[in-house]
Amino acid sequence: MGERMSESEYRELQEEAIKKMGGLPLPEITPQQAANMVNEMKNSKMRREAVQQKIAELAENNQNLGKWAFLTPGMPEIVVADSFEESMEYLKDNKLPMNTAIIRPIIKPRPTPEWLSKLGEGLKPE
Repeated sequence: MGERMSESEYRELQEEAIKKMGGLPLPEITPQQAANMVNEMKNSKMRREAVQQKIAELAENNQNLGKWAFLTPGMPEIVVADSFEESMEYLKDNKLPMNTAIIRPIIKPRPTPEWLSKLGEGLKPE
């Protein structure tokens, strides 16, 4: 059972399993393609975090509450729109990719339990 399978045996078993499942074989992915996919996921996460940070800043001054902030690759900075539909129109009009766009409402973040406990400490009589 500890014998190593030859490449041809492995391919044969793989093809047989694919036929049984009635599907198509998965495309081979090169190490470079895998690295690119990982980098894209990291970049996407960084963009989401940047948008969340910017939304927190926009919500601080209360002027943009209820509006929508959005960003997509190819945009130099976050844009604020009055509605979700308006943000989608902006993306269409400027031929920007919608499937990678990050669109979020500008709202006040919920207070954390830590923040609330600190607030409570300040209100306790001495």
